[in-house]
Amino acid sequence: MLEIDPLEGDMGGTVFRDVIILVLAGFVVIVLLLLPHINPPAQAAKQSMDPPGNVMVEMRWPFELDTDIDLWVLAPGDSPVGYSHKDCSALNLLRDDRGHLRDASNLNYEVSYSRGAPAG
Repeated sequence: MLEIDPLEGDMGGTVFRDVIILVLAGFVVIVLLLLPHINPPAQAAKQSMDPPGNVMVEMRWPFELDTDIDLWVLAPGDSPVGYSHKDCSALNLLRDDRGHLRDASNLNYEVSYSRGAPAG
């Protein structure tokens, strides 16, 4: 009787499978070595963050209220800053909150900064 053993005479197929497994193992090793370098840890931020201005005026109200409350700030000898006039020579309105309208957060607040310390 003849025995049928397909692997006995097929040395090329065995070599091919061995090479493919070695290439796959090499690829896995390279990926494992590169994983820590893909997203390096963030560098520590400096200890003190400088504010964007000298004087900060902030107004908050409860997040349950769907209300547009406007902050108006007036620097000495300058024009007022608010929702319709967002800057002057000394102040800027950085956030104009309109309640829940197009608001991604639950916070209701408006904030204004000065670009220098005004006299007085």
